[in-house]
Amino acid sequence: MSQFWEDDDIILQTYAVADGQTVPRNKQKEWFRSELRFISVIFPADANHKKGDKAPIASVSWAPWFVLIAASSAIHSEKDILHIMSWSREDGQFRYYARDLIMNGEATGQHGWVYLCSSMDAFDAPGKAYLGPLNGHVNGGIVMKEIHKPWMHWLVGGRGVTDLLDFDLANELMEAPWLTHPGFPPLYGASVQSGETFERIVLDSLRVWFTSRRHKDFMTASGETEERPRNIQRWAAHFFLTTNINIAATSNNANIVPSDHFFSYEMLRGYSDLLPNRNMYDKKWLAAHVLPETPAALTAWNEEQFGSAKHKYYTQEKWFQKYSIASFGYDGPSYLWASRELKLCTLQEVSNEKDAQLVVPKNVLAGGIMMGTLEDGAEDIRGGDQTNFAVQQWGEGDNPWVILQSSVDDAHGVWMAQRMFLGDDKNAARCQLFSEKTFNALQMVDFWNPIYSWRRLKLMQYIPVAAQFVDTPTKDLVTGEDVYTYDLEQNFIDAVKKRMSGKGDLKKLQDRWPEAEFLLNLEKPLIEHQIRISNYTNQVAQNLGDATWILNYLKLAESRRRMFRPMPMNFFGSNIPYCLAMPLGHPWLEMTEQASVRPIPKRGVDVLKGWLESLAGADPNVIPQKQSLKEINKMIKENVKQDTVGLPVNLLPRPSTMRMACQRFIAVTNPETSERPYSCPFMAGEHLASAHTAVEA
Repeated sequence: MSQFWEDDDIILQTYAVADGQTVPRNKQKEWFRSELRFISVIFPADANHKKGDKAPIASVSWAPWFVLIAASSAIHSEKDILHIMSWSREDGQFRYYARDLIMNGEATGQHGWVYLCSSMDAFDAPGKAYLGPLNGHVNGGIVMKEIHKPWMHWLVGGRGVTDLLDFDLANELMEAPWLTHPGFPPLYGASVQSGETFERIVLDSLRVWFTSRRHKDFMTASGETEERPRNIQRWAAHFFLTTNINIAATSNNANIVPSDHFFSYEMLRGYSDLLPNRNMYDKKWLAAHVLPETPAALTAWNEEQFGSAKHKYYTQEKWFQKYSIASFGYDGPSYLWASRELKLCTLQEVSNEKDAQLVVPKNVLAGGIMMGTLEDGAEDIRGGDQTNFAVQQWGEGDNPWVILQSSVDDAHGVWMAQRMFLGDDKNAARCQLFSEKTFNALQMVDFWNPIYSWRRLKLMQYIPVAAQFVDTPTKDLVTGEDVYTYDLEQNFIDAVKKRMSGKGDLKKLQDRWPEAEFLLNLEKPLIEHQIRISNYTNQVAQNLGDATWILNYLKLAESRRRMFRPMPMNFFGSNIPYCLAMPLGHPWLEMTEQASVRPIPKRGVDVLKGWLESLAGADPNVIPQKQSLKEINKMIKENVKQDTVGLPVNLLPRPSTMRMACQRFIAVTNPETSERPYSCPFMAGEHLASAHTAVEA
């Protein structure tokens, strides 16, 4: 790194993140570990971007190439974590490398550089998708889990990390010229920048990467429209699944719960008319969305709001222009009460059970994945072993309401799929996967559960594996432009209708069948969707004034965190809180349209667990499998009776071609395995029981 720092043709920017940053020194126990680590970005200097410029670089689209380096605070270690992502504009994708142990007997204990995969392998490489680096970089791009303010764990502005550094580490960092300017406090005056700049880099890199990914999948090599686009299910997954998450929290002293706890603000704010936006003042837009007759939903809303005072009734135009979403302010003392009732805290793994306030039994954390590193630097990664956690600090840290939200990955995937432009053969005409009507109907399925929705997950099974370009455009009712699409949308709708054919009254089935809910949503106009959203969000805002409801919404946040915790990308445990008062067997929870919290029904739990267990297992499938194991076994038995082939080729397990031994090997922070005889819980014979551990709540 010093070489890059001293090279006038290279620009080096570094960012520091520490999951224990909110723990003051006087509360740090002997076993405390800060998990301080660095992300460095290397750019080539040019006429407009020079070394020594006062303003840090906050974009990547200009760069012909750039490199990201992830490293621990042990900056001189030859064994600790060192991962690299490289980007080339010419190649149009990221490539992943890591320093890893050489696994043959001739070089025991030696390390070498290993090429792992490219970002396109996240979608079209059997045996690589969701494995190795791609179980963290699920959609191939840079991941900054804490993507927006308030920056709980990133070095931002004047907030330092001095309290996290012991004397020896502080001196070591001060002696590194690329990290600390001579005479400055640790991590100041040199390459280390504010995390806010890295946010802009990440978002710009996602835009550049998803644009490149879209071009590779929807265009031919000559720049013409691809009649049968590649990886169509993975593009559709952004509409249905939680392929990735981000972490959000209440801003300092704001007393407002992040909107993404209650609906997918991250995705919808940049695209959809389901939320208030400026379109609703446009005359052409109003002409396209105002119905000939007042819809029943608006009449019912008017009667509820104004009773017999019909002179106050909203017209459709007035509704659209007055439509707003309430802010989710909460009562501070009630939050503190609920937080204490739930024993909210941040946790860290410890080796001694006597130091622990929480002991997680065997086979609860998938493959024995631990959420950090033990205080003595050692780790026991035998699959499914008991894990001991001690309380770092009580509460959620400096910022309340630490929640999981729908990811910027999925948001970019939706935006890119809905705002496509075709090749030169179609004069760069507009194209989208789903019409506005179908998109709205999809989003209103379980709108109240922005992540880990079993209902949308279930609908994903109706997405076909392939799609054909439809060469007959429709007209945009607002702009008059031609808009093309693929047969994906119609085939999806037809498949759902076929499934529900003969089932009976859809209104009576919609609570149990997401298919029925979707088909009913297709018949509803935009204004009815907005009224439902308004009623729901207003009820949430009202509930947040009551301590009992705050308690329930905090339980909901914990339930979603528990769904996420077994995932391989959950590397560091102390960046999300834990509710000690909620037992390990507490039911998974979901939100309802009435803004209440309830246990997810068994059929929903089964759907979610089947998918999440796959992602936490040895052979993950981002796209949920249509057939259950029981159905496959029945088919095998029937084929055996008929003396035919036992199992279709497309149902055989995918080979694992990653160089990494298993997902657990990626998740740990120190790649040294010479003292780990069972470093792969999925391969070691006596630990096979943990290979497909249940995702327990």
